[in-house]
Amino acid sequence: MKTIQRIVRVSLAAAAALVLSHQASACVALSDGVYVGDEAADARTDGGQWSRVLTELTHADKKFAGTTGQFGLVYVVKNGQISTYHSLPNDLDERYETLYAFEPVKSSLDCAGKFTFEFVIDTFYPPYLRIGQVPKAKGKAMISAVKAQIEGHVLPDGNLFLDTCQAFDERKSGWRKTDDGWGVCGGGSKATLFNIKAKVVGQKGWESIQ
Repeated sequence: MKTIQRIVRVSLAAAAALVLSHQASACVALSDGVYVGDEAADARTDGGQWSRVLTELTHADKKFAGTTGQFGLVYVVKNGQISTYHSLPNDLDERYETLYAFEPVKSSLDCAGKFTFEFVIDTFYPPYLRIGQVPKAKGKAMISAVKAQIEGHVLPDGNLFLDTCQAFDERKSGWRKTDDGWGVCGGGSKATLFNIKAKVVGQKGWESIQ
């Protein structure tokens, strides 16, 4: 009888482990990749199209390849770490047509694929930034920091959809909601971020992406 009870206990434990393993494997993952936004004007109304991103990849000026001169809204995911590369308006330094920012991103992801991103931009860079690299140039301090809080979900094809984005200005009293005059959301509300990693690995200008 004891032998039978022991066999039953072992069988139940194995079954429970199998169920937990199945549940874990069923969770949606945030895959490593280079996620970019469609920067065409129409993306503001249709949420972005892969065909336009592909056109940007294949027909853009080659001197901008792999830099923020080619894509101004980028999230790089690698080994669970996320970084963002953003173009910014030139109000801070009008000697340059566009300014750029690089920041690490705090994130969370639940089993259903819903995620949150949060990052603070307190430094900007005048030159183009190489996507996938920490900037080598010394950045310049923002007059006041800005923060973005983003909610979204992973799409069935593995791309990301940004549901909401709220920008904040830093004040002496703390963070205050703003209308995103700095563009830290990058139009990031009801917009798709497309994973272009498979298209750029091994391409000239994208050596930082492995």
